[in-house]
Amino acid sequence: MKGGVTSVEMQPQKTEVTLASPVKIKVTARIPKDHSLSLPAEQREMPDFAVTEVAAGASRIQNEQAIQEFDLTVLPLGLDDVTLPALKWELAAPDGSTATLTSPPVKFKVSAAAAPAMPGPEPQLRAIRPPWSAGAGPNWLVWTGLVLLAALAVWAWRRLRKKSSSRCSALSLDLRPADEIALEKLSELLASGLWEKGQLKPFFNQLADILREYLERRFGIPALRLTTADLLRHLRQAEIDPAACAAIKQIVQECDLVKFAKVLPGDADKDDACESLRELVDKTRLRPVVQEVRPGPGSMKG
Repeated sequence: MKGGVTSVEMQPQKTEVTLASPVKIKVTARIPKDHSLSLPAEQREMPDFAVTEVAAGASRIQNEQAIQEFDLTVLPLGLDDVTLPALKWELAAPDGSTATLTSPPVKFKVSAAAAPAMPGPEPQLRAIRPPWSAGAGPNWLVWTGLVLLAALAVWAWRRLRKKSSSRCSALSLDLRPADEIALEKLSELLASGLWEKGQLKPFFNQLADILREYLERRFGIPALRLTTADLLRHLRQAEIDPAACAAIKQIVQECDLVKFAKVLPGDADKDDACESLRELVDKTRLRPVVQEVRPGPGSMKG
């Protein structure tokens, strides 16, 4: 992998945390400037943690390398001394090849939420009484109930996350052919005035969405909810024309450079990307099958 030393550093906001309370981790990655980095979906579920958000932050170029920051949000699901394991990030090159970067593990001290203070004056020493205290009982019953509710909420959240990850991304109900929808949205984007107003990043973000939605409608690939690396992996596994795969990679990576590497595209870049998308849709659109009708024996003259 060219471009100097690659690395991923993890800096947690704090290491003494509370069960099921979100924790922020600042991730700083040093990668080649023409590459993109992502965290695959399978790396986001662990026995004692769940990754709830990976948000791209600032990016800059230094010594021919891109320094990309991410804000990682994790949810601790275990108690006492637990470790967020080393995460395997996927580094994608412009030619579609991938490599793995491993971030270091992070140790945390996880505790349950502190018990609420009991109202009223401090208890005084008294004569021997039965072991059950009527005054303190309801408070501790409430606290026990809160702990059980928190555990139930964590369990329900994890179940919901697993179910949502297996669903296809939602698309608006539109029964028109996928190519017709994509070309119409491309025309609307070009007429929106975003480019003329200097809103280059929103323009390329919408261009990427049009491409991903087309792939989802045309080929059934869940492109709207896949990272770039995951999308490229799906393309390699699907029976799609290699030339079309190469065009898809080029468009997606150009959009990622504008979004993450803060590359400023020019008019020629915009025109080339839109024309590439238009040609891709035209070459891969679903075409009607025309069956040849052969004359039957009774129609033959002799």
